[in-house]
Amino acid sequence: WQMVTDRDSHVQVQQGSIDTGSGSDGYGFPTARSSSCGRHPWNLKIFSNNKRSLLRTMGPVMGVTVPTLQIGMLFTTSCWYRDPHGLPWIEYHHTGAPKIWFSVPDSHSIAFYTAMKQMAPTFCRRKKIWLPQDTVMMPPNLLVKHGVSVSRIVQEQGQFIVVFPKAYTSSVCTGYTVSESVYFATRDYLKLAEAEFNDIRDSKDPMLFPLPKLMICIAKDEKSSVKTLRMIKPLLEKMRDNEYVKRTMISDLGVKSTERIDLKSSKKQ
Repeated sequence: WQMVTDRDSHVQVQQGSIDTGSGSDGYGFPTARSSSCGRHPWNLKIFSNNKRSLLRTMGPVMGVTVPTLQIGMLFTTSCWYRDPHGLPWIEYHHTGAPKIWFSVPDSHSIAFYTAMKQMAPTFCRRKKIWLPQDTVMMPPNLLVKHGVSVSRIVQEQGQFIVVFPKAYTSSVCTGYTVSESVYFATRDYLKLAEAEFNDIRDSKDPMLFPLPKLMICIAKDEKSSVKTLRMIKPLLEKMRDNEYVKRTMISDLGVKSTERIDLKSSKKQ
C-alpha cells in the first residue's frame, strides 16, 4: 500500500487470463468422469451447469458460463470493480500463495462513490456505471476513514470465494497463484436484471450478453420452473411490445420487406 500511495516506485507485474472453453486442455478442474471431482457439483465446469443457475440456459458463453483461469504473481492486482450486470460469481484458488480480497457491499455503494469521488475524481465517470474495470487501487484504510464498510479476507489454496450481486471487490496476490472463476445467477437475479442492463446501455458499456437472449433462453428451456417463467413473463411482454414499436417505426419510414438472417450459417461461412 505504501507503493500505491507514494507512487515513487515502478513495479512491473504480469498476469494472464485463459478461457477454458476451447480444446481439451487448459481446465483448472479435471473433467474426466474417472476423476474423484470430475463430476463434482463444486467443479466449476459442472457448477456453471447447475439447474438452479439461470445462465445455464444460454449454453457455453465465454467469460460467463465458461470458467476463466487466472494466473498471477506477487502484487498482481484486480482493481476495485463491480460487475456491470450485477451478477454474482465464484472463484476457486487452485494453488499458490494466499490471495487477499477486499470488498464493499452494495449497501455502501453510495458511500464508496462519495469517497472515491473525493480521493480519485479523475477515475470516476459521470455515468451510472461510474467505476471502469482495472482503473484504481485505493487503500482500504482510506476508504474506512471516509465511512465506507470494507471487508478483508485471505483466500488460501483450496478455498472458494463467492461474490454477492452488485458488490465491489479488489484483490492482491501475495505470490504465484492459479485461480478459476465463473458467473452464476439465481432466480432472484431477475428482480434486478432489467435495471442493471439499462444502466449498461445508458453508460454505453459493453455487455457480456444481451438480456433478451437470457430471457428467451429461459423461456425455451424445458427445465425452467413455473415460478421462474412467471417472473420473466412481464420482461418478455415488454420485449415483444418494444419490438413491435421499432418494427412499426421502420415500416413507416418506407421499409416494406424484411429477411431473417441465419446467424449460425453466416458464422460457418
